[in-house]
Amino acid sequence: MRLLVQQSVDGRDGALEVPVRRQPHQVQPARLGLPPLPQPRDDFLLLGPERRIGGQHNPDRNRHGFDRVVGGGCRHGPTLSSLKPEARKRARGPESPLGRRPRTPRSVAISKPISPQNMKNLAFVRLLHRKGIEQSLLPEPLSFTSVLTFHDAVEMFLIVTAEHLGAVVKDRDPFIKRFFEGLHPSNFADGVELQGQYGIKRLNDLRNGFKHTAGFPGPVAIADAKADTAHFFEENTPRVFGLAFEDIDLAEVVQHDQTRAHLKTAAQLDSQGSRLEAMGTLAVAFEDLMDAQIYDEDAPRRTSVYSFGERLPRHILRTGQVHAILRQPDHESRRGVPARGAGQLAEEFTQTRDVTRALQEGMRLMVLGVDFHQYQRFTQLTPSVGYYGNSPEPRFSVETGYAPNQDEFDFCRQFVISVALRLTEINARAVPPSWK
Repeated sequence: MRLLVQQSVDGRDGALEVPVRRQPHQVQPARLGLPPLPQPRDDFLLLGPERRIGGQHNPDRNRHGFDRVVGGGCRHGPTLSSLKPEARKRARGPESPLGRRPRTPRSVAISKPISPQNMKNLAFVRLLHRKGIEQSLLPEPLSFTSVLTFHDAVEMFLIVTAEHLGAVVKDRDPFIKRFFEGLHPSNFADGVELQGQYGIKRLNDLRNGFKHTAGFPGPVAIADAKADTAHFFEENTPRVFGLAFEDIDLAEVVQHDQTRAHLKTAAQLDSQGSRLEAMGTLAVAFEDLMDAQIYDEDAPRRTSVYSFGERLPRHILRTGQVHAILRQPDHESRRGVPARGAGQLAEEFTQTRDVTRALQEGMRLMVLGVDFHQYQRFTQLTPSVGYYGNSPEPRFSVETGYAPNQDEFDFCRQFVISVALRLTEINARAVPPSWK
């Protein structure tokens, strides 16, 4: 193939034939969303502008061999700058001559174990979040404090995140920039791209306005703050720590060592499929927790102000047994006593005893601030605990067909945790006499 090029020689116009090297015949594949590629039989200079791919070319190299999908063997500038974004993504490959695709920011942090201290901190974050939800349900102006609690929970979560990732944030930066930009992969190699930035920005502005300028939040703003905080925790806890926010174990914040051990044992038994033993362990945990609060080793008869009398014995007599004990042969001193009087007395005694037991339990729960309705559900779901002989091991008895599900187990475990936290709060507020 020859190409006629018009040129001027000594002021005279003429035509010069220039040989053109032909490339081996190799049909280029079709591309979706892009104009067709020049084929090997085509000459680049003979193509129209609409079919030329690329920018400026080296004038010393007027012939090009198209041995690739995009770009060929020539050294021209970027060839995809004029394409639409979707077409550019399809044309760009991992081995493209234009260079590798830029690395996308990491959305999930590198998986690493959570230290025991950080696990306790996360449990406290979840506890703060629950406290904020409870405050948001109160009437105004008591509900205003939920904004401060929500913000404290988010800020502590971000601090724990920075410590978990090993990042150092600048204290003087604004709140959003300090964490959302300081922990971003573009600024920190092992960082994470946190979600919910705009919602936390609204929460931060609401908190600053309330705390620093006495701008009281309205019910709509409180509802938005609660929703934004919940979304923030649900999205970022798996990203940073590899577990769901609901899976953070609040047992870590329980101060009673024995109760905390029972809670962990119950969770382990439940994970192993021993649901009956797990529910029984929760019942034992609640009894031990209440006994530690009700009985005082230093007080007379070991009773505290929450006792409402000594505890009735565990092993009680049935009505028939009391009737048999009271029944005696006729005696002259029993003249005038109605017939079957022993049975009636036994029935009255057992009824009075049962009412006294129920009143004692109710008064103890009431003064300790335990939700009585939740307690009733807890007693219905958990098995009865008994001790036989001198064995310290408890035995559990249940009705036929007893089969609690996972939600019921979670409820009972959370109930014990709530009671433990409530008792810790009561003991922290107790002020002993000055001479003790």
